[in-house]
Amino acid sequence: MLNVLLKKDFRRLIKDPLSLLFLLALPLVITLIARSVFSPSAEAQFTVPLAVVDQDNTPLSNFITSAMSNERMASLFEVRNIPLKKARQQLHDNQLAGIFVIPKGFTDGFVNQKPVSLELTTNPSRIISTGILQSTFEILTDLLDGIRELFPEQIALLSQKNTLDMETVFELGRSAMDKILKEKDLLKFPVTFETEKEKKKESGSFQNGIILAFLPGMGFMSILFVLSAVFKRQSEELENGMINRILVSPATLNQLLSATLIYSLTMVFLIQIILWIISIPLFHLQLFHSFLLFKGIVYMSLLATLLNAVLYSLPMKLRSIEAFSSIVIITVCLLSGLLVSPLIMPGGLRSLVSKSPFYTPVAVITQAFTDKTSAFINSGDAVFTGSVLILLFLSLLLFRSKINRHRAGTV
Repeated sequence: MLNVLLKKDFRRLIKDPLSLLFLLALPLVITLIARSVFSPSAEAQFTVPLAVVDQDNTPLSNFITSAMSNERMASLFEVRNIPLKKARQQLHDNQLAGIFVIPKGFTDGFVNQKPVSLELTTNPSRIISTGILQSTFEILTDLLDGIRELFPEQIALLSQKNTLDMETVFELGRSAMDKILKEKDLLKFPVTFETEKEKKKESGSFQNGIILAFLPGMGFMSILFVLSAVFKRQSEELENGMINRILVSPATLNQLLSATLIYSLTMVFLIQIILWIISIPLFHLQLFHSFLLFKGIVYMSLLATLLNAVLYSLPMKLRSIEAFSSIVIITVCLLSGLLVSPLIMPGGLRSLVSKSPFYTPVAVITQAFTDKTSAFINSGDAVFTGSVLILLFLSLLLFRSKINRHRAGTV
């Protein structure tokens, strides 16, 4: 039985070799496009612009601000030491992701065991940068709390010195190490937790990061397959009847074209709607952001419809086109899930995904897409939409010509 089926499939491929060629070439093309668009580059370096305002101007505050500018933090933060008034203006102009302020009197309250606070103002239109800033400064405050609780005598030296010379630093280090060795079985540092967390992140494989980045798209693709399986018989009967009527009735061709457009638009539109609806309550997006996301839905729908129309206009049998039409929908699902993954993924998964080369440029794209300072509609939108509609119209004309040749017996 299997031998008969294989021979039948082989004869079918011989009769329509172009479909086999496209079947082999399409995954390669998709891979090349994804690699060229999402591969990391020096130009795609993602840094968080942050203004640091030191109003305390003490050794402790200078130590905190210098820690934000060291080599390791410089790969993540673009620190700007500017006055508070200028920082607020840049934040209003969306040039900054946040403002970090060390208020006057912070060191005095810190060393005297008084309640103190550090001020962090974030930009609501930069969702990803806001999450990075909040996570970083939660770690910083936990670390400062732990140091103050464990080393009150050593911290008291900070209030007695205007500058931290090497002798003071060594004295702090010696007394701190003596206490650590004395009470090493009782002390639990936040730094230890961070070290273990960092090691866990490094153990995550490169391949796992890419797979997790595609998880949202794979999930919605599974839903699509389930729905397709449920209505498979009805859709096959409808499609067979439609194709048969096309060959005898020119009016039915317009019905098929309309059905193809509606199918593509509906499937992609629903997938995008579900993805973005999930992201809105999680990140409290504003109405303007929702409009921008809706514009992205329209773009993805237009592109998917164009690809389907191009497939139907190719010199292949209608039966062979069905598989490629499904591949288009699958590709749109995967790319949609990839683009939205920085928004809807929990922190643990996001840390693993960040190990893959996809994450940084995707985060940049998502951040730019939800940037409130960008115009909702511009000339580029008109050029893009017009080009897609023209190509769509030409593809449908080619499809009509193909059906006419089929009807005349030349295909």
